[in-house]
Amino acid sequence: MVEHDRKKIRLAVKRIYQSTQIERYEVIAGNGSLILQCNWPVLRARGLRRRHPAWKIYKGHLPYMSLVEQIIKAVERGVRSYNPSF
Repeated sequence: MVEHDRKKIRLAVKRIYQSTQIERYEVIAGNGSLILQCNWPVLRARGLRRRHPAWKIYKGHLPYMSLVEQIIKAVERGVRSYNPSF
């Protein structure tokens, strides 16, 4: 859940693709979706657990970069709580 413009937005996140180099997550909010891509598998393979992954928007559009950053932090928290080895 993230807050934007004094509104709480509930997010549903699902991993839709995984390879040895990238992972893609679909983030679904009330009226739209967004696909985010990160390089977590490369970092895990090299043993770089403390380094933050590089995220980018693979599909979709959000006009507010601050909202994108909040969504990315929420996805990271969710994935790390689900799988603590990240």
